[in-house]
Formats: sequence, structure tokens, C-alpha cells
Amino acid sequence: MKKYLTLFSLLLLTACSVKESKESTTTIIEAANGSSSQSSTSQNASSSSSAGESSSTVVKESSSSSQSESSSSADKKANTSSQSSSNSDSSSSSQTESSNSSSTVAVDYSLYDSVISEYRQVVDGNNPTSSISAESLQLRRGISYYTDIEYNLYDFDQNGVDELTVSLIAKDGYRALLDIFTIKDNQAIRLTNDSNLAMLGNRMRLIPLQDGSFYYKGSGSASSAVYAHYRLSADGGALEKVTESTSESDLGKLPEALDLTILTWQSVQNSDSQTSSSQTETATGSSMDLQAIMARDYSSIVGTWKAGNGYVLEFTNTEVFLNGSLLQINPGKEREGYLEGGIPGAGMAIIPAGVVGPSDETWSDKSDSTKDRIVIAQQLYVGPDAFFYKVSD
Repeated sequence: MKKYLTLFSLLLLTACSVKESKESTTTIIEAANGSSSQSSTSQNASSSSSAGESSSTVVKESSSSSQSESSSSADKKANTSSQSSSNSDSSSSSQTESSNSSSTVAVDYSLYDSVISEYRQVVDGNNPTSSISAESLQLRRGISYYTDIEYNLYDFDQNGVDELTVSLIAKDGYRALLDIFTIKDNQAIRLTNDSNLAMLGNRMRLIPLQDGSFYYKGSGSASSAVYAHYRLSADGGALEKVTESTSESDLGKLPEALDLTILTWQSVQNSDSQTSSSQTETATGSSMDLQAIMARDYSSIVGTWKAGNGYVLEFTNTEVFLNGSLLQINPGKEREGYLEGGIPGAGMAIIPAGVVGPSDETWSDKSDSTKDRIVIAQQLYVGPDAFFYKVSD
């Protein structure tokens, strides 16, 4: 009996031990599962949280990037628009400048009229004022080599403003420049003024060159001379001296001279004298055709002409004879209603009836102004015997 009780006790103890072992195992498993689940949950949560945060970060970064790109794109568009606007403004400005640079500068050339009028007064016998060249008096000194004063408009420096050039014209066609004017700030400005080239004319010569500059030669005497090179200033308002020397070679090689014959020259008295001539011929019935005579058509004065001093002129339609010898004459140009020209070694005036002959402030015409007449002399201010009158056809 005692043996059986001992066995039962052992069995009971074993059973309790197994139960405890199972419970312990279950607890361990459950604890392990719980830890794992929690860990998994935690990991999942952490992963989810991390993923969410990562996703949020990505979204934010993406959104930021998108916004940045959008902003960048907007900036680029703005910049492009700004550049386009800038380019448009620049183009507009360029077009305006181009338009301005290509447009013709408005110049009031009537500002030169007073200058031309003052030179006309010299041709008419008055003394020059201080605002023009005193050398214009060369026109009336003795039996002058010069026959008229003429002018032209020419843009030497190609700045859009034509300069006014005034010159003496000689019997042989030679020109001696007297003055150059320009227009600046709506005023006529004398470029050849008292500070540099006021005495241009017979002994002091200014020669335009093909590049718009000028060559100057001034002769103080037969043995001395001054040479200079001038050009217009950048603003066109003055003549600047480039170099000057008593030796022409010091000026170096200069451009060729401008051919003055290609310019359009007009007499300072042209319009007035044409009107005067027309009125004179209508009023007096003079047979002289001055325009035809200038062209060496002498049909209006054909015949024999005699002077009080015994000289005889014979005119055919195309030739002239003095005391039987063929005479080469230059009929010259119209001046104050008559022609002033010359022959070798002397001057000549062909004067219609009704027109006053050569005169100045100290000398009056001594001829019979009711008749056509001609005078040939070294000095045109002569007595009545020097005038030729027509005596026969």
C-alpha cells in the first residue's frame, strides 16, 4: 500500500511539473509572440511612420521641387518676357535712332541770304562790311583780273549741312575763295573768320581737297610763304589747323584738290541782274542780246564801232577785229545790266543803252548812256573818248 502511495505521489508531481512546463512554455511563446507582434507592430508602425515621413518628405520635396521649378519656370518666363521687352525696347530705340540718323536734318539755307546780299553790294560798288572778306574789293581794283563774285552750296564734311562758299571768278575761269560759311544752331557762322583765314583772296589761297579738308598757301612776299592744312571740327562749327609750316613738304602728302568746276556756281547778283537786264531792254529797245554775246554770238552787235580816240572795232557774227586785227575776247559775265570781260592785257565792258557803265564811289560813268557802247581799256574808269559807239552795220 505504501508502495502504491509513493508511486501516485510521483505521478502527481510529474503531472504538475508538465502543466507548469506547458504554462511556462505557453507564457514564453505568448511573450515571444507578443514581443514579436509588438515588435512587428512597432516595426510596422515605425516602418509605416518612416515611410509616411519619407513619403511626406518626398511629397514635400517633390512639391517644393515642383514649386521651385514652377517658380524657376515663372522666373525664366519673366526673364524671357523682360528680355523680350528689353529687346523690343532696344529694337524700338534702335529703330528710332536709325530713323533719326537716316532722316534728313532740316536746315534753313535762307540764313545764307544776308551773306550773298552783302557780296552783291560789293559787286554793285559798295565797300564790304566787316562780316565778309575785304579781299572782295579785288573785283574793282584797276582793270580787274576778276570778273564776278560767285557762290555755291557744298557739304565738305558730309554732315548733312551744306557750307556756303564764296569766290572771286577770273577771266580765265580761275577761282579765288573768299569765304566759307556754315549753319549751326540755326545761325550762319563764318568759318574763315578773323581768327584764322579772314584775308583769303588773291595772295592767300584756300584750296578744298577731296576729303573735305583744305590746303592753304599764304604769300607774304615773293620770297616767303606759309603753308597749312585745315579741316572742319567734329561738330562742323569751326576750321581747325592741322599743321602749318614755311615748308610745303612738312605738310606731308595731302589728298588731291577738289575739282571746283563740278560744283554749281551762281553769281551773287544773278537774279537781280537778269531782272534788270530784261527791264532795260524792254524800256530802251537796246539791240544788244547779252546772253547771246556771252555765248560768242555777236549777231546783235554786228557792224563798225568807233571810239573818240580813233580806234575801230568790227564785229561779224562770230569774230571781232580791232583796227583790222583779229581780236580774242572773253565776253565775261553779266554785271549790273552789262557784260564785263576782257581781252589779253586789258578789260572790256559791253554796255546796253540805258544802263550805267563802270562806276564806283569816286568815279561816274562818262559815256552817253542813251546809246549802246563798248569800252576796252586797262582801266575801265575812263573818259568819254575811250567808248566805242556803233557807226554802221
